[in-house]
Amino acid sequence: MTIQKTKIKMTPQLLVFSVVTIRAATSRDVLPAASLLARTFGKPQVHFAAALLAPPLDAHVFVDAALEPPIICVADDGQRLVGVAQAFLARPRAAAGSAATSDPRRSALTEVAYLQNVAIAPSHRRRGIASSLVERCEAQARARWERRVDRALLVVAQAQPASASAAVELYRSLGYEELPRSREAIDLQQLLMERPLLGCTGSGGRPGSPPRMLASDGDDESRVNLVALARELGAQSM
Repeated sequence: MTIQKTKIKMTPQLLVFSVVTIRAATSRDVLPAASLLARTFGKPQVHFAAALLAPPLDAHVFVDAALEPPIICVADDGQRLVGVAQAFLARPRAAAGSAATSDPRRSALTEVAYLQNVAIAPSHRRRGIASSLVERCEAQARARWERRVDRALLVVAQAQPASASAAVELYRSLGYEELPRSREAIDLQQLLMERPLLGCTGSGGRPGSPPRMLASDGDDESRVNLVALARELGAQSM
């Protein structure tokens, strides 16, 4: 797991370290993650509990998800979950734009690591946690799907310009570039971005640059136990 220390100045006489752990999720994290996503994006918790297992409906316009367990990474401060990010193995559809599907200069592979559900609790924003979570997902995607993907794809909703601008700025800093927008992307107010994964990681996506925050434990806990999760969701709905 990865541990990130954040300085918080409480008083002129006291300096406290808040320790945030970046790790692979387990089935116990899914409901707290869904709750954080619901508070962040203003949709019901049940929507995100399902979305953590499959791309949301608007994503289905752009990708076909493979039947592979998702990668889910979380950040916690020892008391609660304060961040989440997720990646799927997926195949871009025509609506993602020709550059994402058929440009031979971009990729010889037809599948991508599709990122979604990136959210940070308001109290922990602007501390590099989102970047660390995205990089952790990318690292696990490279390790798990190394012969199947060499790039990551994500969608930024543009219905709220302020939050969309912040998201685009974050992803640009990690090396993501905007793709030409298809008619479907324009109609849905979505912006697609992608970045290479092979031989390119870390700050600004520069080839050969070291990652800022990648896991070193080699665990694979993000293969969420779907049976256990289904039981938890059933118990919640009773």
